[in-house]
Amino acid sequence: MDFTKVLKDILVEGVVTSPVDHGKNQLVLREIPADMAVTIVDGPTEMVALRLESGACRIRLLGANGPWNLSCDYILFGTIDSEWYAILVELKKKTGRDTHGYKQLKWSRPVLEYIMQICELHCGHAIDRPKVSYALLAEGVSERFDKQRTRTHHPKIQTVVWQDIEIRELIGDRFRLQDLVTCD
Repeated sequence: MDFTKVLKDILVEGVVTSPVDHGKNQLVLREIPADMAVTIVDGPTEMVALRLESGACRIRLLGANGPWNLSCDYILFGTIDSEWYAILVELKKKTGRDTHGYKQLKWSRPVLEYIMQICELHCGHAIDRPKVSYALLAEGVSERFDKQRTRTHHPKIQTVVWQDIEIRELIGDRFRLQDLVTCD
């Protein structure tokens, strides 16, 4: 089964993004309002990104006020070391103490489950469930962190445990797909 084709069949046009440079398997993730672009490199050829930031995949039955309307910017699907992953990705200009990005990642899990179930109904059979990871990608660190200036030796990649999820927090604009995956 070609999962990318199934996604393109059931979702509105322009939501599914495939690698732009097929030789290097690069995928560019953009957040238009923040004028931000991040490149994912060294991914598998079947890597695909599902863009949620436009609201094109949101369920419009839920009330307007509440965290259930939060969602991350992208869901990446790809195979890493023969394991199939779904990586929930939130893009931020700066990272720091604000947990809003973490909330967006957590509240996106039901969207992933919904999409997987719709794909199964469309195909008429069960689809192997991917391992799920969470990643917050930022261009930089906020200027002030707990009223102290941040130091330039801030780690580029770290794992943050927030509530009941592990989130890979990465600083920069170019990452390998495997960098976004939390270790099991």
